[in-house]
Amino acid sequence: MSQWYEPDTAEHDVLVHLSQFASGARYYNLDSFAERQHFQDPVVQWASVHQRIANQYISGLRQEKINDLAIAHCDKWKMFGFERSITGKYRTQVDCTFIHELFRQANKYCVWTIVRLLKPFYFLLDNLCDEVRKVEDTKGIDVYTVPDMHEFFPFMLCDMSTATRRQKWVGIY
Repeated sequence: MSQWYEPDTAEHDVLVHLSQFASGARYYNLDSFAERQHFQDPVVQWASVHQRIANQYISGLRQEKINDLAIAHCDKWKMFGFERSITGKYRTQVDCTFIHELFRQANKYCVWTIVRLLKPFYFLLDNLCDEVRKVEDTKGIDVYTVPDMHEFFPFMLCDMSTATRRQKWVGIY
C-alpha cells in the first residue's frame, strides 16, 4: 500500500488541495471578479479529490447500487431534467443525485484520509516536546514551558474503523 506522502495517493491530492487553498485559492471568488484567476475553483478541485477517495474506498458494486437508488429516486419524483453539478457542468439529475449520495457515503473516508495524513504530526509533536524538555532540563528549568501538545490531538491515533464510524468529532475529548 502506498504511503501518505507519495505523489499518486489521495493523501497527496488532499495536501495539494489544502496547500493551494492556503496559498491563494481561498480568494477564488474575489479573484474571479478581478479577472485574475490563478487557481481552479476550490469546490471543483475538492470534488475531484472527493471522487478519488470515493473510488478508492467504495466498490464498483456498491457504486452501482447507489446509481440504481439514484435512478429509482429520480423516477419516483419525475426528475428527468438537468442541473449544475458540483463540477460546475450541467448533468442529468440522476447523475447529480448519484454523485451527491456517493459523496455522502464517502465523507467518512475523507475524514479517514485526513486522519491518516495527520497521524505523523502527532508523533512529531510528541518528539518535539520531549526534546524541548531535555533542553530545559540541561538548563535547570524546573517548570516546563511547553505543554504536551500531542495530548491535544488524540484523534490522530484512531484507526480506520473509529474514524469512519464516528459521527461527531467536536467536544469528544
